[in-house]
Amino acid sequence: MGSASDYIEVEAPPQRCYEYWRDLTHLPNVMEDVTEVTQTGPETYQWKVAGPAGKTATWQARITEDVPGRKIAWESTGDGNVETAGNVQFEDKGGRCAITVALKYDPPGGTAGEIAAKLTSRDPEDQVRRALEGFKRIVEGWSRAA
Repeated sequence: MGSASDYIEVEAPPQRCYEYWRDLTHLPNVMEDVTEVTQTGPETYQWKVAGPAGKTATWQARITEDVPGRKIAWESTGDGNVETAGNVQFEDKGGRCAITVALKYDPPGGTAGEIAAKLTSRDPEDQVRRALEGFKRIVEGWSRAA
């Protein structure tokens, strides 16, 4: 099982960052490979992600911990072809928000799938970094408009 993590600071209060992230249907706006996130129950979501070689990965995940303004944690439910678990934490830095994402994953195809993803520039560490940079751009703009 692979892992990825990253950290970024955003010019927005933690509650605003949490609110944007907590509506998981927003995440295709900041995660370039995520094509769709659909809520399927009170705490469950169906994810569709563009994978290497034109393949689509799908899975169900459920929120396992939700601390408003502070933390969201999740894990896959086994309904799909990706095993994943992780969390995102929001920390107040005096008007700024420090965001830390940590995740574990077992991609379709196991280790071979992970190697294929890296060979096609879909390195999970790079994906997390790009997602956080996209999140920062959107939330800073959203925060200024609010």
